[in-house]
Order: sequence, then C-alpha cells, then structure tokens
Amino acid sequence: MGAASASSRSIPGEAIVPFAGARPTWLKVPTTLEPYTGEVDGEDEVLRIIAMRRRHFQYRISKLQDALDEVEKDYFGLISHRERLSKMIAAAYARRAVAAAEFEAIRPYDGAKIDSSVVHGRRQLFATKELREMLSSELSQLDGSITTLRSILLETMNELDKVQEKMKQQQTLLKERKAAFVVFERAQTRRERLLAIASRIGTDYLLRCFQVRAGRRCAAHAF
Repeated sequence: MGAASASSRSIPGEAIVPFAGARPTWLKVPTTLEPYTGEVDGEDEVLRIIAMRRRHFQYRISKLQDALDEVEKDYFGLISHRERLSKMIAAAYARRAVAAAEFEAIRPYDGAKIDSSVVHGRRQLFATKELREMLSSELSQLDGSITTLRSILLETMNELDKVQEKMKQQQTLLKERKAAFVVFERAQTRRERLLAIASRIGTDYLLRCFQVRAGRRCAAHAF
C-alpha cells in the first residue's frame, strides 16, 4: 500500500504503528489518555467533588443527630412527667383512703365535739358537723384531682408512644446515613489512593503503558 493510501487512512489524534509481513500494515492507537471521571475533569476537580460529598454526608449526619437528640430529650422528659403523675395519683389515692376511713369512723358519732388528727396532721378538737363537712369536701376534691391526673397520665402515655415511634424513625435514618457514609468513605479512600498513585507515576508514563498494552493486544489479534 502506497504513501497516499497510508495518508488517507490516518486520523488526527491517532498514531500509526507499522507491522511487517502479511499482517495489517497500519494500527491506529490513541495518542491521548483521558480517564473517565464522570462529569468532572482533572485530579484536583475529582478530589474537590469527593471533599464536597464528604462534607454533605457529615452535615446530614450532624443534622440527623441533632434531631435525634431533640426527640430523645422530649422522650425522657415525658418519662419523667409520667413518673411524677404516677406518684401524684398514688399519693392522692393514699390520702383519699385515710380521709374516707375517718369519715366513715365519725359517721355514727352523735357527740357535739370530736378530736381528729386527719385534717391537720395533729390531733385537734373539731365540731362533729364541721369535721364531717371538711372530710366530705376533701374527698370530693381528691376524686376530682384523681380523675384529672389520670386523664393527664393517659395523654402523656399516648404522647410518649408517638415520640417513641418518632425516635425509632430518627435512629433508623441516622443509622442508614452513617452506613452509607462508611460505604462512601471506603470507595473514595480507594479512589483517592489510586489518584495519588497516578499522580506520582505521571500521566505520560500511564499513556505509554496504555499504548504498549493496546499495541500488543492488537498485534495478537492480527495473527
């Protein structure tokens, strides 16, 4: 094949490698090596994108952790509130039992005066009618307080269930994001290491390795 024919077969950006014998006369090999990096160009740009994505992961994890901390704060606050309500209800029931027992004890009494330590915590003389009225009033107040406290306790427990479910969801989101970050770090650490090796070796050397390898493969297929 003549020089004119050879010239017509060459394409800009490609090197022409001659071979002897009956094998193909010309082998086209790329003269430039452009590694695939998605939508970015150059080692610095790749490293910048990696760093940016790493910051995004860290920011998202930080926000999820803050949200979880707030939910946990609400959760433990409701736990404490539930315990206080339970103690208040128990104390109200205990006081009611004492007041009811005293009320029943003086019911058949027909004297004008009677002493009692239930009202003020120390023995004191009362008019019988006055003591009955005081105990009856206290029993009514205790019944109302117990009803109110039980209602508040029920609302607190319902709210606690909601917050607990929300806390589980936040924990799941945080766990998944952390797991994704670990996968990202493993992949990008390997990528950064390969980029560092490529930087030390140099692009020219990599290009020559590519050309030699491509030439050998094409020569092997020519037989």
